[in-house]
Amino acid sequence: MEKNYKYLLRIYSLVDEYLAGTSTDPENLPEIIISFCVVTEKIFKIQLYRRNPILVYENVKIKEDNSLLSIINGVEPDTNTVKIGQALDRYKIIFKNTFSDSEIQILCDIYKIRNHFLHSHKTDNDVLLDKESIVKKMGTVWEKISLQAISLFGKSEIKANKPKNKYSKKELEMILIEEVKKKIKKNTYNYDTLSNIDDAFAYSPYSPFFNTEKCPRCGSYGFSIDNASNSDIFSSDAFILSRYGFSDLYKCKKCHLELTKKEFDIVKEIGSGSQLPQEW
Repeated sequence: MEKNYKYLLRIYSLVDEYLAGTSTDPENLPEIIISFCVVTEKIFKIQLYRRNPILVYENVKIKEDNSLLSIINGVEPDTNTVKIGQALDRYKIIFKNTFSDSEIQILCDIYKIRNHFLHSHKTDNDVLLDKESIVKKMGTVWEKISLQAISLFGKSEIKANKPKNKYSKKELEMILIEEVKKKIKKNTYNYDTLSNIDDAFAYSPYSPFFNTEKCPRCGSYGFSIDNASNSDIFSSDAFILSRYGFSDLYKCKKCHLELTKKEFDIVKEIGSGSQLPQEW
């Protein structure tokens, strides 16, 4: 290896053994989730950096002459790297067809769980409502992450075990569908009362917003895609950073439902909340 990645390899082994069924103590699941996310983010950023160092930095920062010059000259600038959403966006563009939209969505879901452990007030029981589903999600993408690790560090450093259970593409889609069903269930949300005529107009079918859709949970209009976080577009012959992709969120202004593009595509396939069978 060119550099020392002992910590990364150590936590990789922890996740690998857990998903292979070697060590499956449920009490260890929070640490496994966090380790899974650290391993994934590091591997993706290492891959991006090796393709082009600029890919791991925030667009606004690298537009500053000094920072860009430092990167070009191989001097590490004191510049923040991109957050995981942008890292996944860029990875998906640069390494096309490595991960499917469904697999990227799985990574998104696991990161949300990780964020609850690190940043929210929620208890373990609140976050780990369905431990089996969480382990399944990690298992659906772990083999591909292991292949990325092997490509970086070699088989001698990575002793990859296959996940305890192999999940087919159909099973992966079913996991995502179940998650979407939970999100759009009508009895799981509260929403604000319309406060003024501007709000009412935003929810109407005559809204001028270009990307307006009907919310699959509360039925109001004003459910539109938000790209504010990716407003800067940086492109060159070496790479293209798109404002559309993983980090796109469809947000409802009324019931505050948030769905990624993949989740919204699933809604369109299975039908909106008003069309779902009663048992859903």
